Amino acid sequence: MRLILESITMKNFKSYKGKHHIPNIDKFFTAIVGPNGSGKSNIIDSILFVLGFRAKKMRHTSLTDLIYNDGKKEEMCYVELAFNKFKIRREVYANKSTKYFYNDKEITNNDLTKLMMEENVDMEHNRFLILQGEIESIAMLKPKEGLLEFLEDIIGTTKYKLEIDALTNEAKTMEEENITIQNNMKFIKTEYDHINELKKQNEDNLLNRIKYNEYLKELKNLNIEFIKRSLHKKEEAKKDVITKIDEIKNLNLENKELLKSLETEQNSIRKLLNDKEEMYLEIKKRYKSLERANLVSKELKNKLEKEIKNLRNDYNNLKAKVEMKNKENNILSKELKENILELKGLTDKQNDLKNKLLKEEKIVNEKCKNDLEKMKKTQELLSDLIYKKSEQNQRNVKFNLEVNSLKDRMQELRKEIDELKAKLKNCENVKHLDKLQLEKDLKEIESDIQKTQYELQKRKTRYSEVYKREETIKKEKEILKYFKDVSGVIGRLSDIGKVDPKYELALKTSCTRLNNIVVDTTQTAEMCIDIIKNNNLQRSTFIILDRIQEINKLEELSLPYMFDLVECEPKYKKCFYFSLTDTLLAEDLEKASEYAFGKTRKRVVTLDGKLIEKSGIMTGGKYHEKVKRYEDIEKALEKMTKLRDLKINDLQKICEYENQVNIKSLLKEKEIAYKKIQNKLKEIQSKIFEEGYESDINSLKNEISKYKSKIEKFYDSTLRGELQIVNEKIEILEERNHQINILLAEKMVSYENIESDLNIKNEKLCEIKIIDLSSLKSHLDNEEKCYNEVLKNFNEIKENLSTLKKKMGAEYHLEIDLNNQLDDLNESIIDLVKNLEDEETHLKNIFEDIFNDNKVINSSYECDNTKTDLSSLTDLDITDFQKKIQKKLKKMDEQNGRPDINLKIFEEYKKIKISYEKVNEQYELQMSKYEDKKNQIDHYCKSRHDEFISGLSKVNLYLKEIYKKLTYGGNAELELVDYLDPFSDGIRLAVMPPKKCWKNVSNLSGGEKTLSSLSLIFALHKFKPSPFYVMDEIDAALDFRNVSIISQYIKEMAKTSQFIVISLRNDMFEISKSILGVYKTNNMSKFLMINVDEIKKKIANK
Repeated sequence: MRLILESITMKNFKSYKGKHHIPNIDKFFTAIVGPNGSGKSNIIDSILFVLGFRAKKMRHTSLTDLIYNDGKKEEMCYVELAFNKFKIRREVYANKSTKYFYNDKEITNNDLTKLMMEENVDMEHNRFLILQGEIESIAMLKPKEGLLEFLEDIIGTTKYKLEIDALTNEAKTMEEENITIQNNMKFIKTEYDHINELKKQNEDNLLNRIKYNEYLKELKNLNIEFIKRSLHKKEEAKKDVITKIDEIKNLNLENKELLKSLETEQNSIRKLLNDKEEMYLEIKKRYKSLERANLVSKELKNKLEKEIKNLRNDYNNLKAKVEMKNKENNILSKELKENILELKGLTDKQNDLKNKLLKEEKIVNEKCKNDLEKMKKTQELLSDLIYKKSEQNQRNVKFNLEVNSLKDRMQELRKEIDELKAKLKNCENVKHLDKLQLEKDLKEIESDIQKTQYELQKRKTRYSEVYKREETIKKEKEILKYFKDVSGVIGRLSDIGKVDPKYELALKTSCTRLNNIVVDTTQTAEMCIDIIKNNNLQRSTFIILDRIQEINKLEELSLPYMFDLVECEPKYKKCFYFSLTDTLLAEDLEKASEYAFGKTRKRVVTLDGKLIEKSGIMTGGKYHEKVKRYEDIEKALEKMTKLRDLKINDLQKICEYENQVNIKSLLKEKEIAYKKIQNKLKEIQSKIFEEGYESDINSLKNEISKYKSKIEKFYDSTLRGELQIVNEKIEILEERNHQINILLAEKMVSYENIESDLNIKNEKLCEIKIIDLSSLKSHLDNEEKCYNEVLKNFNEIKENLSTLKKKMGAEYHLEIDLNNQLDDLNESIIDLVKNLEDEETHLKNIFEDIFNDNKVINSSYECDNTKTDLSSLTDLDITDFQKKIQKKLKKMDEQNGRPDINLKIFEEYKKIKISYEKVNEQYELQMSKYEDKKNQIDHYCKSRHDEFISGLSKVNLYLKEIYKKLTYGGNAELELVDYLDPFSDGIRLAVMPPKKCWKNVSNLSGGEKTLSSLSLIFALHKFKPSPFYVMDEIDAALDFRNVSIISQYIKEMAKTSQFIVISLRNDMFEISKSILGVYKTNNMSKFLMINVDEIKKKIANK
């Protein structure tokens, strides 16, 4: 059962003095009528009063103003509304206190609001109430701030907006926290990536070292076995030598010491000589091999460059000829088509003339039969001669093409031959040049050019940056001239304070707001912004003095705060703190790093302009450095480039001189090719000849002309003349078409093969590499010199030893030899024993190194200390294995070298990894929370959007239906300004009155605006019905026709809701079920309730 207002009781309320009771309010439609100022609106105000509205809504400033006052103000007033379900009352006293009653029981305003909301009375947005003048304002609501908010209130999506705004603010806060955490994580990740890279490098180096030691272990085992076997052999040999020495012990004692000394020296020098010889031969072999490879590469490179140049010339010439030939063929093809069309017309005309002449020919043939047969035979002979001449011309055309091609090739070969001869001549002029010195000079020049180019680019960049910065500062200074008449402009931040010159660079680096303009208030800043806009000036940033917070108490540190070093008036000190915050000043980067990367990170700047942000990013004061001009460097670069070109030219000449054998060979090949082409040209030219067809053809043509003139006497001359002209034209066109076909049949040599060859040769040229042998040659010369010196010493000692031996007797000589052998054997045995001990010690150390290295990288390797049994191997097998392992070790040395391994890196890596994982986990947790928050926002946004669009669709449906009904055929629609986002630009009401186009509400007449607004209001009523509606003169702007329509519609709606309407239009109040007439006497409002149905019954009974 819906809520119905049955009666209103009021006492001393506004213009109603004393107690008044309005009974029998119709449950469907009640109209309130009366003259202006009688107190009609006060009845509506009484309803609003009870429902808890403020005094301003009832056109007063205070609730006590609602108490009736005719000079003597009453102590209180009250209004009671009696509904079919309950009664509610509100009382106001002169002391401004107010009370609410529900069925005579006192309640609060919140209780009353909740009670009415439960009965579907919209106490939040007051949709049941339309006061005087509100109709047109509804139609004129702005799309976003007005109509959108109005519709959202009714549809009920405002609740989502509050949630979305709150969540968005939380998300922004989290986003700022994310940036801080992310910057921290980036800093730690940089350290982690760096240490991880170092750890990987050390791991790789360790693995290579382990592998190297494994090979070394095998080698040492082989060496130990080989030494043991050699030791055994030496021991056996020693026993044999001692036995022999005992037999000849007392023989040939002379010169023993001298011989022994010479033998010892000879052995040492022999060993040295063998080493030097081996090293020298190895280097020489390597040098010769590389030298031969370089020579082959250079020859191949020069040959390829020449071939590429010739191919490129051939390619360009052929391409140009083909393009020209294609253009000519297009023109000829077009001409051929035109000639064929013309021939067709002439042939038709020829056939017509021939048909006319056939009749004459039958008559003439009888008369000139003999002459015709003779002329026919002559014409056949003439046709044969013409055909032979045509074949000869085609052959000659083909031969001429070949001749032209051969001449072009001969010309190219002649040019190449001349170039080669010139190069041979130049080769003789560069014999005196030193190639190695040129190459060395060229390398130095190239290095200097690269360094100079880098320095030039760096200075240009810095010069550009400083120039731009100075231009910006200059413009910002000029802006201040426009503010000279504005009071409150203090000036640029850099102008209101100064620092000691030694701190200037630090201040400019750390403070990015020095060019900001300081003003006293926000109003001054707004005035300045208006001046900037009006004069189209460069944008500026303002520091507003009264908006900046005072300086907080700062932590006392050993380093000074940068803003404390600025000398300025005390009231401006906070401007520099606002710009610099808690930036510290350090003397050098080391001191700055202690505070920047400490437990609590600080923003620190150094005296030389190096700035470390709290995030760890370090920047330099590059904008404030004195930038040198770069013109001098450009001149130096130009000189070096010219010098390099001269050196390269000389070096090329030397290379050509070194390869003059190849040039001569190539020159000989070119000359042979030139002679071959010359002989072929002569051969083709001999085939081109002209046979004497012309005289025979002319003779036959004259003979045919005689016959024709004789016969033509019997023909009609006019008809024959026309046919002759047509025949001549046809002959000319056929001859021209024949020539065109010959020209079109000519083929050009394809240049695609040349292009393919050119690409292949370019690729081969790029693959050729020439090795620099200067350092190897120098090394070879040094080794050769050392080898010759040692050889000279060896030969001298050898000669001395030979002379000494000749003097000695055979037995003495034998004893000396045996003693030498014994000494050698003893020394060998000692060396072998020592080597064996060294090898075993080394092997033990290798086992320990392998075990320790595997332990560092957490390998599961188990060190095997057992010795391998090598007794089954022969000496040759051991030697082969040793060589193989030595090759492997040498290869590893060449590939990897012996890099340093820092074992502390692994411990440091573990610590940094733990820190990184902790920060990363914190970041992922924070990002997860942030994503959850964003999902919540998306959820609320989607719910808001879906509910709003759903509600808007229903309201639109009702609006179309109601407006069409009220205007008899019009259309109205609530449309989205932005169809992609209804909440970005809002909603607008578009209306199409009957027989008119679509219009915006602002462009409608007053009556049309009222109808549009009422249609929207009724649509919203239908969307969310209220049990009763209170309306104040909603028909004021309508004509009588529209008033009647609105009244009828209200009457229809009154079946489901109660309507209380103030109206002065008879078309409105005459339709109501009851009329409340209001009038005023003696400054007091009074009323009279009329039941329309009862009056109608009485009138009917009378």
